[in-house]
Parts: sequence; C-alpha cells; structure tokens
Amino acid sequence: MQFDWGNKRLGIAEAAAEADQTVKGSPSPADIEKLICEYASQKAIEDEVVEEVCTVIAEKFPGMEFSPDCKTVLESYWDKAVGMCPKLGEAASIPGKIEKLVCELASQKQIENRAVGEVCALIKENFPSMKFDPECKPVLEALWEKVVAMCPKDAVNELVV
Repeated sequence: MQFDWGNKRLGIAEAAAEADQTVKGSPSPADIEKLICEYASQKAIEDEVVEEVCTVIAEKFPGMEFSPDCKTVLESYWDKAVGMCPKLGEAASIPGKIEKLVCELASQKQIENRAVGEVCALIKENFPSMKFDPECKPVLEALWEKVVAMCPKDAVNELVV
C-alpha cells in the first residue's frame, strides 16, 4: 500500500510513523493554552503590553478616544481574557476528558466508516491529483485504527449508541 505524503511516496507504516513524529513534536492545545494563560496572568506583562499598545494606538490613531482612557479600557479587556483561562486543577482535567470522548467516539465502527468516507470524498474533491495505492479508504482506515490503538483501554468502546 503506497500513497503520496508531501513530496514522498510512502507505505502505510512509514506514513503512520511520519504522522506520529509530527504529532509528538507539537505541543498540545492544552499546553499552548496553559502557556498563554501563565504569561497573560503576570501583572508585569499586562502592564508592559497595555502601555505599548496604547502608545501605538495614540501614534497610529491620534483621534481615537477612550472612555475613560486607553489603559483602563485595555486592562478591562485583558482581565476578561485572563478570566477565560481555566483554573489550575481544571486545566489538567480538560485534555483527559476530551481524549476520553474522542476515543469513545473513534472506537465506534459506524463513526469510523462515516468519517473515512467523508474525508476520502473531500480529498478526492479538493486534491484530485493525490493518488493512493491501493485506495484512500484502506489507507485512512489503517491510520484510524492506529489512532484508536493509542487510546487508553478504558476509553475505547465505553460509549454505546
């Protein structure tokens, strides 16, 4: 089984390994959210950014008026954004809950069949020059099974439809 991966022609095992390396080297959305929230929660960072943004606004848009003033308005928006950050214990539980839900759904054969079919149709429609050997469905089914195999055993097949 061969298919094109970027400018390479790979078998399913090589493509799966390539995908694993891509995913393993990337921070998770939860990691990114945590970093942003830790950064944004520092008062010194807030003060510096608000001051700089107000300076740029004053230079680029001299007629712009704020009520009561730029600093107060931006600090209010900054506080609202930081308020959307999860609390310390809450942040750690969200990725686990998402993983469990994704694994429960991904382990259902009808979900797999529908998703694989729709993705293959989208690939064919949007990337007509992309060729799979033998076909798209077996390649994506094999990748799907590899993803499900990475799920914790207690999350697989718990959801019954």
